[in-house]
Order: sequence, then structure tokens, then C-alpha cells
Amino acid sequence: MCTQELLRTQRSHLVSLLGGGSVENFESMLDYLLSWDVLSWEDYENVSIKGQSLSSLARRLLDILNNKGGQSYVRLQDALQEVVKEHQPTEEYRPNESDPSDQQSTRL
Repeated sequence: MCTQELLRTQRSHLVSLLGGGSVENFESMLDYLLSWDVLSWEDYENVSIKGQSLSSLARRLLDILNNKGGQSYVRLQDALQEVVKEHQPTEEYRPNESDPSDQQSTRL
């Protein structure tokens, strides 16, 4: 299935996903697309208009990516994955030193 078909068939899901998140996450995703030359500066400005709903901006972004074709859909997926990775909590496991069972379970 080509990029345009994927964007068309998954449009409502993508609008919900992109429009239902935070402004910060949406802008972070745009930053990735801009830095990877998927979006031009003009494209970026067209999808970062203050006062517009995220759903409207998401639709505009999908229209722009649809017109670009090629790898734009793949790069959108990459940008979404990067944003998700950035916002996942990173916890480092440290065994409780006072509990000997924890110490034994971490030894090799």
C-alpha cells in the first residue's frame, strides 16, 4: 500500500492520535519532521498556528504529508515513536541493600 493510501485509510485514527495529545508533544513531533527535512519551514509554520485546535493542525499536517508522498508517512511514524520514547518514564532499578534476597537476585 502506498503512502497516500495509508494516510487516507488511517486518517481518522491519526487525527485522533495527533489531535488528542498535548501541544508540547505535537510541537516536538513537528520539530523532528522539520529537522529531518520532511517539513519545510513554511510547512512548519502552517501547522503551528496558535489558536487552532490540535485536530485542525493534525488534519493540515496529514494533508501536507499526503502531498509530499514518498517516505513522509514513515517519517511521521518515526517522529511519533521518538516523542513516545521521550515521554516514557525511565526508572533505574536499584535493589534495596538492606534486603539480602534482592541482592542475591541481582548477582550473576
